[in-house]
Amino acid sequence: MQKYVFSKWNACGNTTLFFERELPRALVCRALEAGQLDCEQAGFVVPKERRMHMAGGEFCVNATRSFGAYLAWIDQSVCATYTVCVSGWPASVHLTIEKREEGVWDASACLQLPECEIEDKKLGPVVHLPGISHLLLPHDGTWDNKRARELMAEYGLDKKDACGVVWYGKDSRTSVLTIRPLVYVRALDTLYAEGACGSGSLALAIALARTGKESPSPFNIVQPSGGSLKVRLEKCSATVSGEVRLVCTGSWYA
Repeated sequence: MQKYVFSKWNACGNTTLFFERELPRALVCRALEAGQLDCEQAGFVVPKERRMHMAGGEFCVNATRSFGAYLAWIDQSVCATYTVCVSGWPASVHLTIEKREEGVWDASACLQLPECEIEDKKLGPVVHLPGISHLLLPHDGTWDNKRARELMAEYGLDKKDACGVVWYGKDSRTSVLTIRPLVYVRALDTLYAEGACGSGSLALAIALARTGKESPSPFNIVQPSGGSLKVRLEKCSATVSGEVRLVCTGSWYA
């Protein structure tokens, strides 16, 4: 057996494993299992070069925010800014990190937004972001893995590096937006009902802003974990903000 040093991060309910060396995909899938490190996704980090590559090559907002917290953690910084390169996104990402308490940070990712194609489908819009596409559906209480896979196949989204089906709703009394995302990563053939989804929240904000039916940015979007992500849209950029926690660090043997 070999030893693999890891750290596990929780970004508003979306968990990520970071390894400082690249692992074969089969080993990554094993590490994610409930009987192993029990995580939703994994990435490989090169701290000195400010680079993070997701194991499936996809783009992940929450893993990017977690990478910022990871850098602040190893730098022992209370407040820090970083410009990083991450998989799936064509431009550098600017991160702002503030330590709230031991093992907890507020992390914001500022993304330069390219022109994002939005396809209007019968059931709902598909928002194509760099590195991931999301189908947005009004929450009707029928969300599940089987239905998500059917919809991904029907719209050809399962041919993308990564895709999601994001059911969303709005509380009629409080006007609070909520999402329930199911995310598929093709290279790893993984499908997770994620505890939070940054790119899904961004896609929803972009789609709602286009309709003009919602109050202007920022959008506060409650995740399945109960935590909230804030999405602020500008003319050519977007900022996604929320909490990141360090869950644990250690060695994994496989």
